[in-house]
Amino acid sequence: MKKSQTQKLSPLQQPLKLACGISIPNRIAKSAMSEQLADRHGSPTIDLQQLYAAWARGGTGLLITGNVMIDHRAFVEPRNVVLEDERFLQANTLWAQAAQANGSKIIMQINHPGRVAVLPLLKNRSHPPQLDWIYP
Repeated sequence: MKKSQTQKLSPLQQPLKLACGISIPNRIAKSAMSEQLADRHGSPTIDLQQLYAAWARGGTGLLITGNVMIDHRAFVEPRNVVLEDERFLQANTLWAQAAQANGSKIIMQINHPGRVAVLPLLKNRSHPPQLDWIYP
C-alpha cells in the first residue's frame, strides 16, 4: 500500500505487522471466546466455520480462536475443539480456510486446563486435584 493511501485510512483500517512477522490487514480483532461449536468428539463443526467466515466477511483483520484443547481427556467446557492428533485435521483446515477467505488472519488459542479442568468433563482422573489455597 502506498504511503498516500495509508494516510487516508483511519487508524483502525491501517495494516499492522506483528513482531512475529504476521501482517494483519487492519487493526480490528476478535478476541478469544469459547464458542462451544465442536461436535461431541471435539471436531470443528460447519457452524464454527460459518461463524468465523461471517466475522471475516465483516472485515475483522485478526480472529483469535476460543480454547482449542490439546488433550481430549481434559476440557474447560463441553464442545470445545480438540486438536491433539490428525483425526480432525480436515475439519480444522476447513475452519481455518473459512476464517481466512477474506484476508483475515487467524491465531489459535491452545489450552490444557490442568488443575482447573471441569471434573465432570475429565475422561480420567490422572490430573492432581485442585488445591484449596488459604490466604492470610
